[in-house]
Amino acid sequence: MNQHPVVLLDPVFHWLNDVIRDYGLYIYMVFVWLSPLLIAWILSGGFWRRSRRRSWRRPSSSRPRQHRHHCRRSSDGNPAHRQTTTSP
Repeated sequence: MNQHPVVLLDPVFHWLNDVIRDYGLYIYMVFVWLSPLLIAWILSGGFWRRSRRRSWRRPSSSRPRQHRHHCRRSSDGNPAHRQTTTSP
């Protein structure tokens, strides 16, 4: 059996040739009518446009986020606070 890509894809090329020969005018008309819609979709953002249906995101606030500091817990489960000494 020949494993050359042209020989393997020959039935696909014959089928595609038959489809274009039989339905070529209809395929052309579909592309002509859909091309303005495709151009409008691309110019409006295409895949890069963000979805307006994302209502699950919380609104951002103008305040910056505060960094949470993690503290060690002592053996009894309470947070271990460092004692600061003040110098006179």
